[in-house]
Amino acid sequence: MQDQLDRAADALAFTHSILVFTGAGISTESGIPDFRGPDGIWTKVDPAEFTIERYLSSPQTRVRSWSMWSSSPLRKAQPNLGHLAITKLHKAGRVIEIGRAHV
Repeated sequence: MQDQLDRAADALAFTHSILVFTGAGISTESGIPDFRGPDGIWTKVDPAEFTIERYLSSPQTRVRSWSMWSSSPLRKAQPNLGHLAITKLHKAGRVIEIGRAHV
């Protein structure tokens, strides 16, 4: 693993800007499930149940939504090493921000 990190650091050492692509999977290490994986959120609930229209029109959906939130792993989640690495790159001015990227 360290060898891979060293190679990545070497490859990025002389670049000015870095574009970071992530998905929901970056947060699974923090205990936040992804959406479509084997244990993803959509394997447990139907996404059609949680549209804004359903939320506004259905008291049961609102109760279920708030109940799920009260026990959600999001409430206790902490940034993981991937999040921290991206933050460090951003603070160093190395991450391209969409809308600011000059191609």
